[in-house]
Amino acid sequence: MKLQYIPSGVGGGATVKGFLPFQVAKLDMGAPTNGKRKFMAKEWVDLLMRILGCSPEILAWRKKLAIVSRLTHLGKSNVNIMELDLGKV
Repeated sequence: MKLQYIPSGVGGGATVKGFLPFQVAKLDMGAPTNGKRKFMAKEWVDLLMRILGCSPEILAWRKKLAIVSRLTHLGKSNVNIMELDLGKV
């Protein structure tokens, strides 16, 4: 990209004199698509826990699912989740 400065008397400011558009490289999505098929559900949940900054080794499976389920509305806007905390009565 080349910029040209025009003095303030003629309209002023900087203008783009020449611009060559760039071309996005072709992506091969076959490798990531085939790779993600090899993941099991527990491995995906553990990966999400790591992304969130939690250590998946110290959390029980139900706790992991509770955390992931609370993230559902961030990806899907029309999901309503009602949490019933029965706890220890």
